[in-house]
Amino acid sequence: MKLKISFFVLLLVFSLENTSAQSWLYKLPIDWDIHLGGGYFTAGNLKRMTDAQGVKGFPPLGLDMNIGLGYRLGKVSIGANFGNLQSKRSDNQTNVNTITAFVATNIWHVGRWTFSPAVGVGPQIATIVLDRGDLTGNFEEYIGEKGNQTRLQQVNTALDFSLTFKTYELLTARYRPQFRMGYQTGLSDAAWKVGNTSLINAPRDRTGMFYLQISAGIGR
Repeated sequence: MKLKISFFVLLLVFSLENTSAQSWLYKLPIDWDIHLGGGYFTAGNLKRMTDAQGVKGFPPLGLDMNIGLGYRLGKVSIGANFGNLQSKRSDNQTNVNTITAFVATNIWHVGRWTFSPAVGVGPQIATIVLDRGDLTGNFEEYIGEKGNQTRLQQVNTALDFSLTFKTYELLTARYRPQFRMGYQTGLSDAAWKVGNTSLINAPRDRTGMFYLQISAGIGR
């Protein structure tokens, strides 16, 4: 369902780009874009601990979607970006939400191509669901002592480095993003928690995520 919604949003963006009723947007000093592709999430200490316990780890590779809005001041754009990574393997799930404030520029050009580096920082919430489907027992044991599913969460501050590849249209003086690549890293070794509980000997991770996406949008 989430995949269908993501592709619908991307299709809507392409439609708006070709709608004459939206031409007033092109005159504003704003950049807006949407990116859809794949992301690879890493949490090394958590993975090592789950492997040691014989639990199937979280799925690292998933669908990554980002939506950004910026205000242009000359060659520099400042704004905000929302990103979401969704991944599922069997009953194990990974969900990473990141909101960053960013600074970007369009100063690098090769022909019609523009290379736009950006750096952003902001909060990140990673949620991982681990399922152990091989457990047996009676109902009272599952309610009072053990369960076959564990939901872990980590709250961190993420630093995001990205490079967007754009083309420039001479007639309309617009930048159009084509694809984007980048890397996010946590700024601290934050602990994983179960709900609001701080666990003894809980793994701590400075998480990372690589991503590659196709893009749509406009910029001045």
